[in-house]
Amino acid sequence: MVIAIFSDIHSNLEALEVFFNQVYGKVDRYICLGDIVGYGPDPSPCISIVRNICGAEWAVKGNHDRALISPKETSNFNFVAAEAIFWTLDRVSETDIEYIKSLSDVIDYNGYIFTHGGLIDIDEYITSISSATRNLNRLSRLGKRIMFYGHTHIPAIWSSKGFQPIEYGKKIYLDKNELYLINPGSIGQPRDNSPLGSYLLFDESDTSVVFRRFEYNVRETYRKITSRGLPEYLGRRLMFGV
Repeated sequence: MVIAIFSDIHSNLEALEVFFNQVYGKVDRYICLGDIVGYGPDPSPCISIVRNICGAEWAVKGNHDRALISPKETSNFNFVAAEAIFWTLDRVSETDIEYIKSLSDVIDYNGYIFTHGGLIDIDEYITSISSATRNLNRLSRLGKRIMFYGHTHIPAIWSSKGFQPIEYGKKIYLDKNELYLINPGSIGQPRDNSPLGSYLLFDESDTSVVFRRFEYNVRETYRKITSRGLPEYLGRRLMFGV
């Protein structure tokens, strides 16, 4: 089975549509690692697409998704992120909200773990050897070998050997004797100094992953952000992948 694993859409419809068009008919399942909403200009259409391709079973809540259903959680957000959530609240339906509520925080499927942040703290950013080690140790105690996570918006593979290099578009075979934490990067708000969206394909048959990057109409997303009353900064950052 080939699974398209994607994360951190952040209401970026232009990017989500390019991703979907690239993988449609080529994968057996879609799994979303959270943050469908937040920052971007098209929350309801993005929720609708994820609901259609993942259902409630194959998507998890991210911190921005949780803030949408419990706005008090914006107390942990910076001003711009919080402003975007309150903007979003006025532009989603009750059906959208009920879908977000139906999502779990963690998916345990066939021995693999899928989550938004860390295993110990669901809001943890796994960006260092120390944070990766903590989560690898927890993964081992759970008797699991591979965890897919999002939240950082940065494509990554961590193992007990540290941070592993990524070659885009090339199969990376995972060692059956290793533990892994794998991040597909962000569909709609990459933060690794590239404006290209990112996702990965996981092939269960040979335990391999392929990371993919794609172009989308960033200027159209920028135009929507600025014309619909969201902070201009949220559009400008997309141009630089920060």
